Amino acid sequence: MNMKGGVGKTTLAVNISHVLNQEFGHRVLTIDIDPQFNATQIVYKQTDWVYILREEVHTALRIFLDEEFESIRIDGQWVQPIRFEDIEPKAVEKNWHFLPGTINLYKIELNYFKILKFKLKEYIDYLRKTKRYDFVIIDTPPTPSSWMRSAIIASDYYLMPVKPDAVSTMGISLLMRIIRELKEQENESNIELLGIVFNMCENLKDHQQQIEYLANHNLFSQYIFEHQLKKRADISAISHKETLLTDRLIYTKSSKAAKEEIVAITKELKQKLRHVR
Repeated sequence: MNMKGGVGKTTLAVNISHVLNQEFGHRVLTIDIDPQFNATQIVYKQTDWVYILREEVHTALRIFLDEEFESIRIDGQWVQPIRFEDIEPKAVEKNWHFLPGTINLYKIELNYFKILKFKLKEYIDYLRKTKRYDFVIIDTPPTPSSWMRSAIIASDYYLMPVKPDAVSTMGISLLMRIIRELKEQENESNIELLGIVFNMCENLKDHQQQIEYLANHNLFSQYIFEHQLKKRADISAISHKETLLTDRLIYTKSSKAAKEEIVAITKELKQKLRHVR
C-alpha cells in the first residue's frame, strides 16, 4: 500500500506473488481490489482481461455478491450472487491463482459499501479455514477509498513500496496515520506494517538523501527492507501487451540482477513474517 501512485505498488504485488510461487514453491492467491485493475492487466493478455471484465467472470466483485446479497445489473445484464466456495480464481501458474479486478467495483462502492466493508475479510477468513493458500496478496488502489479500507480490514500485514524521492516518502506517515485511525475505530483491523521497500531506485543525490533520512528516522528505520529494486531499462521495457505471462514478469523476463533483487526482497519478506509470527 501507498498513498502515492507511480511507486511500483502493483509491480511488487504481482512479482512477489510470482516469486513466492516459482522460487519458494508456495501456494499463492493474488487479489486485484483496485477498480483500475492494473494488476489484472499485467497478469492477463489484453484479449483475456477484456473478456473477463466484460462478462464479469469471477472477478473480485464476486466476493461482495454472496448468496445473501441481491443481484446487480451491469451493462444490461444481471450478475447473480454466488457463495464463497463457488468463486473460482484462475490458475495463472501451477499453485498461483489470481482473482481479477474490475471497474464495476465502483457500482457497489457508491451504494453498498457500508454493509459490505467486511466481505473481503470474511472471504480471507474462509480461505484461511480451507488452508488452500500459503499467501494471499491484495493489490489495492493508490488512494484512500472504500477498497483500500476493505483491504486494511482483511489483511494481517501491509507492505509499503516507496520510490525514494521527497514526494513519494511524504505518503508514508500519512498512510500510517490513516491505518492507525482505522484501527482505533471500532477495532476494525489488526493490520501491522511489515516493511518499507524502496523501489525504482536510481543513483541520484535525492534518492540517496531520502533513503538515508528514512533509515535514520526513529519511527521508520525498523521497517526498512535491506534489499531494494533498482530502476532498470529492462524492467521499464516489459510490456503488458506481451502474449506470454512469463514475458511480463521480472523473475522470468528481466536481467539476472533484477531477478536477484526481486527474489531477495521476497526472501526478506518471508523472514520478516517468521519473525513477527
